[in-house]
Amino acid sequence: MLSPSDAVFLRRLSIGDEVTIKQVLAAESGPYECTDHRNQSLVRLGALIVQDPPLAAYQREVQRGLDAGLSVDDIIAAFRAVGPQAGSSLIIRAAPKLAMALGYDVEFGLEEFAADPAAPLDLAL
Repeated sequence: MLSPSDAVFLRRLSIGDEVTIKQVLAAESGPYECTDHRNQSLVRLGALIVQDPPLAAYQREVQRGLDAGLSVDDIIAAFRAVGPQAGSSLIIRAAPKLAMALGYDVEFGLEEFAADPAAPLDLAL
């Protein structure tokens, strides 16, 4: 059940209350009561996938996550968790940006593959 303050918060957002919206959009610090910096970064990475922002947004959030103690495996696991809800077109657009933010150039990898198409692909999931 929602607390009275949570109900007021959601009601204000639902009617487009400018003060409440500004408070939410300005909330760059944290962590929030229910999250630590690691979890907050994972949630933000998931939100990026469905927003389709530029590479810089991924770079900023990946760095925040790594600084908060996330591993690359944690970030990839979050990407996989969001994938079914985001859908194929969003994850296809997000994958190269996330890869670049993690230091891997997908286009270069594709060029290597094109140079030796007989090389086996490691698609182990």
